[in-house]
Amino acid sequence: KIYESKAVKDDEKQKKALAKAFSFKGGSGGKASGGSLLYDDKEEEMKKKELQKQEEKKRKKELREKRKLQWEKDCVDRLSNGEEQKDIPSFEEYEKKIEKEAKQEEEKRKKLKKEQEDLERRRRREEQKKNQKNNDTSDDDDDDELTESELKSLRGYKKTSDGRTTSYFTREQTEEEKKLLGSIAPKKLEPSVAVAATGAATGTSLPSSSHVPQRLDSSVSSSSKWNQAGTWEERDASEWCNTALEKFLKESKVTCTVTDAFTFHGSIKTVKDLKGDASVAFVSGKKRYVFDYNTNLSYEIAIEKPCDSADNDGDNEETTENDNEKKKSTVVVAKGSFHLPDISSTSISDEEIEVHIMKWKKEPKEMYKQGAMECRGKLVDKIRENVFAFVSAFNAQY
Repeated sequence: KIYESKAVKDDEKQKKALAKAFSFKGGSGGKASGGSLLYDDKEEEMKKKELQKQEEKKRKKELREKRKLQWEKDCVDRLSNGEEQKDIPSFEEYEKKIEKEAKQEEEKRKKLKKEQEDLERRRRREEQKKNQKNNDTSDDDDDDELTESELKSLRGYKKTSDGRTTSYFTREQTEEEKKLLGSIAPKKLEPSVAVAATGAATGTSLPSSSHVPQRLDSSVSSSSKWNQAGTWEERDASEWCNTALEKFLKESKVTCTVTDAFTFHGSIKTVKDLKGDASVAFVSGKKRYVFDYNTNLSYEIAIEKPCDSADNDGDNEETTENDNEKKKSTVVVAKGSFHLPDISSTSISDEEIEVHIMKWKKEPKEMYKQGAMECRGKLVDKIRENVFAFVSAFNAQY
């Protein structure tokens, strides 16, 4: 019983001590008060903040009173100088202006301080770099070139006659070897050299006095001098083919007589949107002509008829030849366009050129319709014929 009562008393004593340590009794104004051990620093901090707040409030109040006195004085001075009261700003406006000026002044001061700090930081950095460079120079003056003793200690390296440090396995030619071998610099391959080399490779003997390449076969004359083995080589021919194809297409003209009354003339007026490219390829000693184009053509179909004809609502283009003959005029009765989507080496090999006949831009009258359609069909055939003529000219050119 004695021990139990003592233990109970110790527990109560410990509880009171803990309660005192964690107690936080609110005093007047919500401030901490009482004998708390753990909240003493918190109470001190709160008191300090409250005191600072009061001092800041007091300072602002005094500053506002000073501004108001200054504003009143300024108002009296301006009224005495003859200014009207409506032109004088209110105290709120005056205060905003003062605060704005103070804010701008503070920003300017901060900016100036930052610039000075940046300048000082840059100066210290440059000074540090300079010191480091001086230290590196003093330490590494002799590290750029290796001495003979250092080279001997380094296995696998040696110094050449011109002072270069190179691999041990790099071999220099002696003066005697240089005289025997002669110059080993690359030289331009002359035509005679190329022909001689080709003749040696094919077993063909050539005269020693020949300075002009001899035509041995198609591969020798067509491929480059460096390509005597006949490997893959390609040359661009787009510029010539563009001009030639446009010329051949524009020369497509036909004349057909459907009836005794009218003679129809069909011709290509413009070649539009000619797109594509062309090249000549050499493969295994053989030439391949490669091209791929597409374009649009505009055409006109006209008739010849006497000038005094009653039906003269077409587009008159020209009158005639001499006064002894009966005067005639050329009248455009129909207009349209063709689309050629595939003028290529593959379509040529199939002997078929695809020509799309588009809708009439100017539809012929019923009396001219049969003749115009027949003339248009012949013009399509002429276009195909001229494309094959272009291919023949391409093969002859290259």
